[in-house]
Amino acid sequence: MLPETLPVCPVRGSVIYPTMVMPIDAGRPISIRAIDEALTRERVLLIVSQKDKEVEVPKPSDLYEVGTACNILKMRKNPDGSVQVLVQAFARVRVVEWLDLGDHLEAKGEVLADEPGDPTLVKALVREVKDKFQALLKEGKYLPPEVVQFVLNLEDPSQLADYIAFHMDFRLEDKQKVLETAEVAERLKRVLVLLQAELDLIETQKRIQQQVKEEIDRNQREYFLREQMKAIQRELHGEEGEQEVEEFRRKVEELNLPPVVRQEVERELNRFARMHPDSAEASVIRTYLDWIVNLPWNKRTEDNLDLKRAKEILERDHYGLEKVKDRVLEFLAVRKLKAERAKRGEIPEEEVNKGPILLFVGPPGVGKTSIAKSIAEALGRKYVRISLGGVRDESDIRGHRRTYIGAMPGRIIQGLRQAGTKNPVFLLDEVDKLGISYQGDPAAALLEVLDPAQNKEFVDHYLGVPFDLSEVMFICTANFPQNIPAPLWDRMEAIEFTSYIEQEKLEIAKRYLLPRQLKETGLAEGQVVVTEAALMRLITHYTREAGVRQLEREIGALLRKAARPRSWRRARSGCASRKRTWRSTWARPASSPKPRPGSPRWAWPRACTTPPWAGTSCSWRFPSCPARGT
Repeated sequence: MLPETLPVCPVRGSVIYPTMVMPIDAGRPISIRAIDEALTRERVLLIVSQKDKEVEVPKPSDLYEVGTACNILKMRKNPDGSVQVLVQAFARVRVVEWLDLGDHLEAKGEVLADEPGDPTLVKALVREVKDKFQALLKEGKYLPPEVVQFVLNLEDPSQLADYIAFHMDFRLEDKQKVLETAEVAERLKRVLVLLQAELDLIETQKRIQQQVKEEIDRNQREYFLREQMKAIQRELHGEEGEQEVEEFRRKVEELNLPPVVRQEVERELNRFARMHPDSAEASVIRTYLDWIVNLPWNKRTEDNLDLKRAKEILERDHYGLEKVKDRVLEFLAVRKLKAERAKRGEIPEEEVNKGPILLFVGPPGVGKTSIAKSIAEALGRKYVRISLGGVRDESDIRGHRRTYIGAMPGRIIQGLRQAGTKNPVFLLDEVDKLGISYQGDPAAALLEVLDPAQNKEFVDHYLGVPFDLSEVMFICTANFPQNIPAPLWDRMEAIEFTSYIEQEKLEIAKRYLLPRQLKETGLAEGQVVVTEAALMRLITHYTREAGVRQLEREIGALLRKAARPRSWRRARSGCASRKRTWRSTWARPASSPKPRPGSPRWAWPRACTTPPWAGTSCSWRFPSCPARGT
């Protein structure tokens, strides 16, 4: 019979089952006071497990509802104040009411008697539990031999379940559930499930250990073979070949290549490592790897989308061309708005680079190429220019296959390597002068390059792997739009450059051409004077063009005539020089005769004088293009 109230001794991390004799170490005041209280009474103590072993002073809510009633057999006090007791458990007890007496806990409880259940079921469960227990021991679970023999000799099903649960490394919650189960058959089932879970866990651990062992063995084997291969190659080729391979591997690791590219590069690198460095095929692979590691796979410049700065650069470098400048600024404004939306997460990042391919169409010498360079400066991007005039081979765009001797990448990939970034301003000059031959149509190859939907995975025949061109800003120039194939024209937006009028030519000559020619001829600004009348006479009587290239040549010729007598006087310094007089008024050095450029090439009738605001003598008209219906 249980006493009406039982002193409660909380324990941490363990569960005691009936019929067991166990030593208990008590060091907390709440436990020592409960033991002392039990010794003054019937020497009966209720041992209950804590839910959380970190709690130092447990309350009733921190303890389980089912514990074990124990008789105190022996008690010994240690010098440090702790207590050691030897107890024998004799019954499961469910707490009905907790009593908090301040310095210790007591409880009123009822005994949970064992319920035998179906004898056949219990017998079968006992046999199965013993089999699983023995299987667990065979898998490596260690218990002292005397404990194993004692458990296997148990005939009482209730004790068998309790002792196995006590000696196995089950969780505290699982052991407590075994203690709380009064029905013997159900208790055996719980223990059986726990044993099977331990067997599955051990099997999984063994499988993982086997996999790890196999992986380690394979890595060790590969490492051993690689070291052997390195030693053989070192004997055959020397240290230089090995160092070259390692240098390529280091550069490839730094590039952070896409998976498809990385796989192809690793394959070629492994082939290169097995070859003699002086063989012909090794030279081909070395060149290929050199191209791969020097391409800007992830290098890019940050765009400067300051429209005010862009306008200042365009105004500084070009006079006139107001419609062209407005269209360029509109293009940059759209790109700026898309970049801001992408930064806010409203559109994907790849949408920023999508836009029309600009095609500058106009006569020679009107600033098509130079304005593209100004766009690159305004954006803060690298500038690359390739001329497509006379290109007749498709491989100039797509590259040669590596099977050919002297194969090289196409001019697009070459330009990107020259730029050093993957988002330069790329000028395709003279696209209207592309040829066609039996070697392919380069204009058809440009369709993939200039199509925003396709150039994200542009494959150069030499590289054999995709390269992303979607961040490149392509700009094209042409003189005769009717020579551009219709599919290629459809991918571009034409911006027309008209010819300059005389007044514009005069301003361009004063601002740009004359200072540049002074520098090229070695003259300083104060050494020669060119009047506006002289420049206008050159424009009207010595040039007839839409642009200003011939005008620049005429200015250069005039300045060279002014530079000759000055250099002659310096060569004969100290000697008296005779002065010669020119009747025409042209450029003249300070205190020097007046040179003249020769007879006028174009004579204007007196009755047909061109006013300053009229068009030039050579107006540029775009021929009609039947393919586009113009």
